[in-house]
Amino acid sequence: NIFHNTVKNSKIDGELLCSHNSYLINICAAKSFLLKQSKEAFINEIIRCQSLGIKYLIFHPGAHVGQGEQVGLNIISDSLNFIIQETNDSDVILLLETTAGQGTTLGYQFEQLAYLIKNIDEKNRIGILTTSVGIQNSKKCLDFIKQRTDLIQAWTLDPDLAHESQIGMEKNV
Repeated sequence: NIFHNTVKNSKIDGELLCSHNSYLINICAAKSFLLKQSKEAFINEIIRCQSLGIKYLIFHPGAHVGQGEQVGLNIISDSLNFIIQETNDSDVILLLETTAGQGTTLGYQFEQLAYLIKNIDEKNRIGILTTSVGIQNSKKCLDFIKQRTDLIQAWTLDPDLAHESQIGMEKNV
């Protein structure tokens, strides 16, 4: 197909191909019909990645929309376990992307991501994508990664970016 040929004839390393989930997906939605739609859309994204040979699917954990952070983290964990179970024939790795913590979005603290990873049954299907502007206390994040490589698979676009900015590290955006 055109996609595979384009990748094959480019300088892109096909093993590192990734896709980003739709920003409309919220696997932490408070309304049950939105949560159901989000899970279905997420599963469809995994199926799409699998069919295209894309190994990684990047996504934001979600927004708790007033339910509270801990409730939100539990819903995300449950949603991810369901999604991974429903796509158990896939080898697409899901990469939690760090966030800046706008509004009620989760994933702005590394401890939140570690909690999610800890509560995922199939750890071989989950990892973390860190971005320098996306997480508070990036030095703390990097120290944690160095110490706990047994817990997570850490991916970063550029290790130097983690030290590019200290602005806003103390609070959410």
